Amino acid sequence: MKINQLAVAVVGLLLSFYTLAQQESRPLNKASDEVLSVDANAIASQEMANNLATIDSSKEKKFSREQVEALVEHIENTMFPKTAVSTYKLQSLKNEKVIKEFSFEMSLEDNKSLLLMTWPAPAKPKVLLKSGKDLWMYFRDVKRSIRLSARDSFMGTDANNYDLMELNLLDDYELASFEEVTLNGETIIKAEMLAKKGTDGYSKVISWISPIEKRMLKNECFSISGAKIKTIEYNDLLKIDNYSVPGSVLISSAVRKDRTTLLTISNVRPKDDIDDLIFTLGYLESLD
Repeated sequence: MKINQLAVAVVGLLLSFYTLAQQESRPLNKASDEVLSVDANAIASQEMANNLATIDSSKEKKFSREQVEALVEHIENTMFPKTAVSTYKLQSLKNEKVIKEFSFEMSLEDNKSLLLMTWPAPAKPKVLLKSGKDLWMYFRDVKRSIRLSARDSFMGTDANNYDLMELNLLDDYELASFEEVTLNGETIIKAEMLAKKGTDGYSKVISWISPIEKRMLKNECFSISGAKIKTIEYNDLLKIDNYSVPGSVLISSAVRKDRTTLLTISNVRPKDDIDDLIFTLGYLESLD
């Protein structure tokens, strides 16, 4: 899943059923710096494979910009199945103690997601729908839908909808610079990604990438003022077909250092037969 769909599916549906009455959201700064567009298809598949093979062959060699771009593209395209059903558990922690916990079933198809709350289990679970850039919460008990923002707090935690549903390095960010650092004896790429004009997210993301494992280790997210807002770590990889799905995503606030949010992903089932109808408001309104 692209990173912003997790939120990944998910990197993907990043709102809070709990906080519609007590919202704790903190707005993100909309990026204002205009940057050049990145053509995601500019690197041919064979060229990408050659670049990745070169990275594998020598940790000593300086990576080229093209290699880093190819690596980011590879990771984004293999982080989560484009069409799948999966189970999510979200825990909000304060001083390492769980203070809130929720579970969901999520259906994903490209940039569309449907999230059904399963715990706590109400008689008529609320439903969260994302279609493109549109995000809706549907209340089945009163048959009413509310439009949401990607900036809203997700389930009253320090994560927001953008973290788990829309953070997309390929489409929303451009590689500005990168450097090689050593972490636990391994060469790691630190890639500075600047938001494109119109991106409704973080002004800058610094991605820590393992070129050997070809995976994202973490993203550090910054406001337009340059202050770090949070760190998102991707751990416990699950091998699902040709995908490397993070089994857990840890979001740590740089502002409230005693607070973290843990998203656990399991039961990932790639599916090709999800009905497009479920990703519509009409479908939600037809539910009992």
